[in-house]
Amino acid sequence: MAQHCLHTTTETWTGADPGCRLLADVITHLRPRLNITNADADRFTDLMTDPRVLLGSYERRVIHARPRR
Repeated sequence: MAQHCLHTTTETWTGADPGCRLLADVITHLRPRLNITNADADRFTDLMTDPRVLLGSYERRVIHARPRR
């Protein structure tokens, strides 16, 4: 029988904090490769620098393991 481990995390960031600034920088860096308009990229960057914005993240990982035979 397979054993498993479930790990979940939640995190929130406020606009203009380091997490949101990092996301804005990623969009700026990847803008030429993304299928979005410049206006959309600019709007995202503006939101990530607005301290009124609250961004939430939810991550879930499941790890399956079996003993060696």
